[in-house]
Amino acid sequence: RRGLVSSEATHEALMEELPSVAGEILPYMDRVWKVLDDKRRAGERILFEGAQGTLLDIDHGTYPFVTSSNTVAGQAAAGSGVGPGVIGYVLGIT
Repeated sequence: RRGLVSSEATHEALMEELPSVAGEILPYMDRVWKVLDDKRRAGERILFEGAQGTLLDIDHGTYPFVTSSNTVAGQAAAGSGVGPGVIGYVLGIT
């Protein structure tokens, strides 16, 4: 059995379906790095939130009990497209 008993997605099927939902999705599409950089340059504060701890980090965690990405504070910059110098304060809550 594949997945949740669904047939395998094909490129052709996706390309046929995408135009029908494009109008709902495209208003939310943007260059996140640009939006964040514009806000930062305008003096606005940016809050990055993470819901996973270091032990779940793909590189630094307790394998195999990890998630599929990096969860450490430094990943907020790389994951959002801003430079690491943008991160000015990190607060960890346990």
